[in-house]
Amino acid sequence: MTFVRIASLAFAVCLVWAEDVALEGGGRTPVSRLEAHGLVVAVLPELGAKIISLRGPDGYEWLSRSGRPYRAREALAGYGDGEFDGADEIFPTMDACDGLPAHGEAWRSAWKTGDGPGLPLVLEGRLRPYRLTRRIELEPGAVQLSYELENRGDAALRYVYLFHPLFSIAEPLRMEFPPRQQVVVTNSQHHVLGAEKVPVAWEALSATHFAAATASMEAKRFWSLAVAPAPAFVRLRRPGGASLTMTWSADALPHLAVWCSEASPFVGDLAHLAPEPSTGSARKLTDAVADGTAPSLAPGAVARWRIRFAFAD
Repeated sequence: MTFVRIASLAFAVCLVWAEDVALEGGGRTPVSRLEAHGLVVAVLPELGAKIISLRGPDGYEWLSRSGRPYRAREALAGYGDGEFDGADEIFPTMDACDGLPAHGEAWRSAWKTGDGPGLPLVLEGRLRPYRLTRRIELEPGAVQLSYELENRGDAALRYVYLFHPLFSIAEPLRMEFPPRQQVVVTNSQHHVLGAEKVPVAWEALSATHFAAATASMEAKRFWSLAVAPAPAFVRLRRPGGASLTMTWSADALPHLAVWCSEASPFVGDLAHLAPEPSTGSARKLTDAVADGTAPSLAPGAVARWRIRFAFAD
């Protein structure tokens, strides 16, 4: 195991290259780790830069692990054939369209190590001419993901981006938004959350349909929400009070959807809560272009955004 220490004015990071993990059917894939200030982040660069561990100062693992084996991406027909856990990068589309595969190129591709502090990983687009860089850095009490997207083509680059974190509900979680946040139920098993596609205050919905926790493995149901307008944050709180607050660049990612499977047998007993900031509500890039929500990046231009996780006791 090799340790590389990197320091900067804002961040002090210890980069740990851990032992590889096994792939189903043979072979292994490397794990990259960051450890500092009692925080740990672990990533699988060759499996779409998937984040497989996010631990706060108390050592609690916030990301889900389905128990499915890791698989080489070329062996997968679709996202559902993969692990269905951790945090994945979805770019430049969610649903297949226009020669792009389902869940996009980023999730399926091997990322390369970049330059500079923290853990920088770089993806050179094959199906579109772009360069996408994600840098993970740790600071006291927080993990920051910084993104840089460069259009390396001769025409405008249109895209959909979605961050796809699946948080563990091994312990029940309560989801919190700013006061008076409006949400829309987009789907719920047997309509357990009431009327769909009707705006309602989150406080009213949660008071009516959830008890002490928003997501619990005991519920055995699934549901999804659109959160509009997108809030300034979403906070996940464990029974003892410890919390994880996720914030993001609202100008670049103005939409938030939430998916939850509370160990529902209808979705393979998977158990996770997934607040997903994105560029828009359209799942297909072609639909996002049609409704005007797909960003347009000029040739040679660069777009930047951030996602941040803050831990509190």
